[in-house]
Amino acid sequence: MEDNFFAGYGKTVYGANFIGRDTEIKKIQQRLFSKEFGNLSIVGLPKIGKSSFAYHSLLFQKERFWTENRFLIEWISLKSYNSSKELYHKLTLSIKDKISKVEPSNTALLEILEDNYQYIKNPDTSFVELEHYLLSFFSEIVSNNIRVLVILDEFDYVKEILGEVDYQMLRTLSYEPDHQIAFITTSRRSIFDIERYSGQGSNFFGTFENIRLGGFSNSEARELFAQAKIEDNKLIDKIRYYTGNHPYLVSMVLYKYLESAGEIDFILDNVKSDILQYFDDVYKVLDKDDLAEKLIRIYSGIYEGVSKTEEEYIMNYGLFVKDERGYNKPFSEFFNMYITLKWRESPFKLVWPEAEKCLKSIITECVNEIYGDDWEQLIEDDLPKFSSPEDFNFIESLRRRRKQERNLFGNKASNNLIDQLYPRHYAPLIDLHWDDFYQDVFDGTSEYWINNLEFIAKRIRNPESHSRDGLLTDKEMQRASLICTEIIKQTKIF
Repeated sequence: MEDNFFAGYGKTVYGANFIGRDTEIKKIQQRLFSKEFGNLSIVGLPKIGKSSFAYHSLLFQKERFWTENRFLIEWISLKSYNSSKELYHKLTLSIKDKISKVEPSNTALLEILEDNYQYIKNPDTSFVELEHYLLSFFSEIVSNNIRVLVILDEFDYVKEILGEVDYQMLRTLSYEPDHQIAFITTSRRSIFDIERYSGQGSNFFGTFENIRLGGFSNSEARELFAQAKIEDNKLIDKIRYYTGNHPYLVSMVLYKYLESAGEIDFILDNVKSDILQYFDDVYKVLDKDDLAEKLIRIYSGIYEGVSKTEEEYIMNYGLFVKDERGYNKPFSEFFNMYITLKWRESPFKLVWPEAEKCLKSIITECVNEIYGDDWEQLIEDDLPKFSSPEDFNFIESLRRRRKQERNLFGNKASNNLIDQLYPRHYAPLIDLHWDDFYQDVFDGTSEYWINNLEFIAKRIRNPESHSRDGLLTDKEMQRASLICTEIIKQTKIF
């Protein structure tokens, strides 16, 4: 039986099984292999491939880098340490042992490293002395024309073990030429945020170049599908509906596809819960970093309360991608539906989501009052002709979306057909029953409200109409806020 190329999904991937990231690999080489080398930070969401990228690009090729460049590569997972002294102890011990293997005849160097190491590992050594011996240790290595590259995996855990003096120590080690080494970190947050939220102020972050990993490009994703011998575009699109170009999610589905002899519909139905769990994990990570609410704000198109840094963070994570028209959209349709549900249940008080909830509530009340329990059938003959081709067979299109949500999300999905409305639907539906219902809800004329609702539909970006780069003007934002505030106030009074 042929080996499943994707059997290692979710683990560290390297060598022949590593696909893509050519641009990022070039950036690593430019940063670490030039004469003026420096620190590098690899940032991305869980399971996006940060550790695999670092391992494949560096540690996997450690023998070649030593032979050709005299680069010595060390890998440390910070999750395994409880204190900075443990870290310094392990770092120097491992490097000393590696040098003893690659240069066993260099006794002068090895003796000096051993002498310094004895002081470093001694628990009674003061921090001032520790700093002296660490600098001496690495100065001797540098003077022997050896460059040390230290990969600090899972750097988010650093706040549990490093204090401000430690950040300053790492900065000194990686900045001053006499004892310079390079640190390569993997983390979900930038070094700036990790250091800032740890309450430290050494400016260690200022020595780093960032590589941000998001989803694969279309060509990189094609390489994954090629490994599964899938060339059918319809089949690829069916998988990408759930996974987008996320390397972990695509690999998970393709692993199960190859294991089950190609029953893709059965596989996707069974893998939905795993994908949803990943979405939940990502959402929790964002929430922990105070970004979940900001994700929903960006998704709804109201950027008020979202800083430029927070917006860049979310965009750099690859949670949104550009479509063929230049619009931002969630990286997969399944993720789009997931965020839509989060958006509906979001507790934060944002004027447009709150206003839209009020509109859907009052429209629901209207159709039930006028048509009764069977309104879904009875309203069809009265409906206006909508301008969008997507609204052909309007009620049926809403039912399809509701059914799709039920199939995907079960009890979490809404049973109310009105929840499937898009903003472009509000003005025609309210105009339809202005005289016999809505004029008692809203102050003003039908023309006033239709004009305002059409402005909202066209200018306020929202989950159902993808968002372009750029925001509303201040004047438009003010108008939108006033309209939404009016909607909330008047529907709640009614």
